[in-house]
Amino acid sequence: MARHPWLDPSPFFFAGGPVGCLLIHGFTGAPAEMRPMGEFLAAHGLTVSGILLPGHGTQVEDMERTTWRDWAGAAEEGLRQLQGRCPVVFVGGLSMGG
Repeated sequence: MARHPWLDPSPFFFAGGPVGCLLIHGFTGAPAEMRPMGEFLAAHGLTVSGILLPGHGTQVEDMERTTWRDWAGAAEEGLRQLQGRCPVVFVGGLSMGG
């Protein structure tokens, strides 16, 4: 069976200009739900990072071993990495990721 990119739960990164955008998926979701927005922003010159929150995008048992602190830490790390490349960074998210 062929896999479609919009089903891929992997994080994504699109290199672009000096303005960055960190995209954070929602609870029980994965970066795939933010990928269309990421592709749109990248097509308009932004550098875009779509992170995978710990415990998400795999199996329910993986989520049982994480807390909101893990998710906040992953978002902060994603922000730091993007700030290392871009002097201006926006953050966008879906549901809990917002």
